[in-house]
Amino acid sequence: MNLLRPSLLAIIFTLIIGGRANAATAPLITQQPVSATVAAGNPVTFSVSAFGDPTLSYQWQKAGADIESATESSYVIPSVQAADAAAYTVTITNGAGNQTSAPAVLVVGTKTIRYVKTNATGSNNGSSWANAFTSLTSALTAAVDGDEIWVAAGTYKPSTVGNRDSYFAVAKVLTILGGFAGTESTASERNWNTNVTILSGDLAGNDTGPGGNQGDNSKQVMVYEANANAVIDGFRITGGMAPGAPASPDAGGGIFIGDGRVATVRNCTFYWNYAISYGGGLGSYAFGALTLEGCYFHNNSAPFNGGGGLFLDSSPGSHCIIKRSLFASNSGSAAGGALFHTATTAYIENSVFTANSSGGGFQSAVAAGAIRGHTSGPGRFWITNCTFSANTNTRGTAGALSLFAPNDGNSMLANSIVVGSGSNPVTFPTAPAYLLSDQSIAGTDNVVATPTFVNSGNALGVDGVFGTRDDGFVLTAASPGVDSGSAAVAPLIDATGVSRPQGAGVERGAYETLVPPQITTHPQSATVARGAAALLQVVVSGGGPFTYQWQKDGVA
Repeated sequence: MNLLRPSLLAIIFTLIIGGRANAATAPLITQQPVSATVAAGNPVTFSVSAFGDPTLSYQWQKAGADIESATESSYVIPSVQAADAAAYTVTITNGAGNQTSAPAVLVVGTKTIRYVKTNATGSNNGSSWANAFTSLTSALTAAVDGDEIWVAAGTYKPSTVGNRDSYFAVAKVLTILGGFAGTESTASERNWNTNVTILSGDLAGNDTGPGGNQGDNSKQVMVYEANANAVIDGFRITGGMAPGAPASPDAGGGIFIGDGRVATVRNCTFYWNYAISYGGGLGSYAFGALTLEGCYFHNNSAPFNGGGGLFLDSSPGSHCIIKRSLFASNSGSAAGGALFHTATTAYIENSVFTANSSGGGFQSAVAAGAIRGHTSGPGRFWITNCTFSANTNTRGTAGALSLFAPNDGNSMLANSIVVGSGSNPVTFPTAPAYLLSDQSIAGTDNVVATPTFVNSGNALGVDGVFGTRDDGFVLTAASPGVDSGSAAVAPLIDATGVSRPQGAGVERGAYETLVPPQITTHPQSATVARGAAALLQVVVSGGGPFTYQWQKDGVA
């Protein structure tokens, strides 16, 4: 299933890609297939979401070899057998090009849950909450492909003896979940906002900020190595300090991913991580695929080169997907306060970039406050329904976003808001479309106006959680960004998970503005015989989903 409205894609591509007739775009994956652990005899389904114009075709592969008749966006194995264990990919093709997905690994067998809890007092073998490992490293060592690791609230460090070269090593096909209280029987019961689970490189417990008093910290908090194809979900990652030569590594203070490895990072917060060269929060060299969903990067730094929050240095075919994420107050010196990429293909939706900064470093005039792309390679960027606010750059290029022209010309910036980023906020290889900005930006249906956010000074809102309805970058009902975007390139949901559109059209930026409920059919009075059923019903219009509370004589 495509996440964008495919029936309108051809129209918008003609508008955006330089106004050319018959414009087309190569396939772009918006949701990767997911690894699975399945017992023999049970079914499994692998699915991919993508868009492109003209029409897409699909070919699934098992261990690199085409699977006969597996030519849809989903591939089903009705009854899994031992011989089905393998890595599955899908190649998506149209007349404009092709893209191959990240591998989804099928592990045939029974998944084992390994429990981790800092204060467990049992046998310390990870078999239950009572007998949980007290060390995450112990669980990572014991786990085998297909396992899940459940981690209870607390702070976990790679070393208890001050070894700066230590890190949490992820080398298998795993799902690693934080946010447990330490009593749950299902993963759906966890709450990572309440049960704060921290992975910390602050070995001495004396950090004062990114680069501040961190000389004794772990160089990297977590590293994807060997055959890593893993999900990490529900953690706060802090205190990585990648110092650079001669005491390498120089990238990925929080998490480092390299050499074709596949990572999915969900519901994680990265803060106070530092890498002298690249990617204070998360860094990569020649990675395979990275998906970020519901993540929050703040106050990470890469002071010598760039990508204070995130650095993507790719090999051919590398692909990054970023959804519903917030990048705030990261600094990246010479190349991208929030994100710096080279030769990467990326899809970014429903995300907010605010108060990120660049400037300084050794490179000349290549900076950008939020996102900087610096490549002449095959990479391309597709950015839709994002909000950029108060990103700054003290160098000579873009205040918010600068992308060096990719070879294929299929990059896109649309349905977004760019404000508070100086007189030259955007440098992009193709004309942006449906932007709302405080500066004039050449393109299609761009508007110069004030967005009128609910509270741009507090991106998280009163609840302190990104991706909820009180977020500060929600638009007011009177904003010129309301109902004025293009449905053709809008995701089906916004940063909070509500459906698009909520009104007459889709919004520009990361959020839909909810339309207040309007009762269109009221409950009707009824006379019903004792013992018979009575149905009272109401019909409502407006922006859902709705909650309902019935009252009897005024009492809920």
